[in-house]
Amino acid sequence: MVLHIAVRKKGFVLEYASDELKNNELVVAAAVANGGNSALKFAPDEMRNNKLVMTFAVAGNGYMLQYASDKLKNDVQVVTIAVKKDWLALKYVSDKMKNSEPVVTAAVSQNGYALVFASREIQNNERVVSVAVTQNGDALQFASSKLKGNFGIVMTALRQEPLACKHISQEFIIAAMAQQYNSTAATLLVVSPSKRRKRNWDTAMKVTS
Repeated sequence: MVLHIAVRKKGFVLEYASDELKNNELVVAAAVANGGNSALKFAPDEMRNNKLVMTFAVAGNGYMLQYASDKLKNDVQVVTIAVKKDWLALKYVSDKMKNSEPVVTAAVSQNGYALVFASREIQNNERVVSVAVTQNGDALQFASSKLKGNFGIVMTALRQEPLACKHISQEFIIAAMAQQYNSTAATLLVVSPSKRRKRNWDTAMKVTS
């Protein structure tokens, strides 16, 4: 009884619990809620496939999702709780969840860089990418080539982070220059990478001013 109470306050105490307590999902759930990884490593492996236990674990630390079973890494409820707590948890979700618009949106809402872990299909999803670059303009680098040339996406990214100009497509630069200078010659522009970065910056400053 004393040990039962102890693990609720200090999860690492689970190390000294009996096998009976270590196999009690309520005890383990209470332990991981307070001790995180230090508690989970003392629990039976099957607890990593226990939804209650892992829900408590990721609610306290989203990164704990990495220790969950493949089944729970594919569970939308567990995964959503995890990525809302820590966007880096998206790295450990199943491929199916990396292709889930609601799940990835929850992650990029925390940090736009989470887009790097999304599926290619989601990286080409205008709604998700818009949320990502609104949170962090530099996340534009993880968008699809198509969206790196999308006016709305690019402008949102540049307003949040002007240095995102280095990630926009050549086609967008040409179109912006053609519009800015009304010059058909801009469509014939060929520049070196270093000059392109400089031109991207100058163009970004013009279109965002």
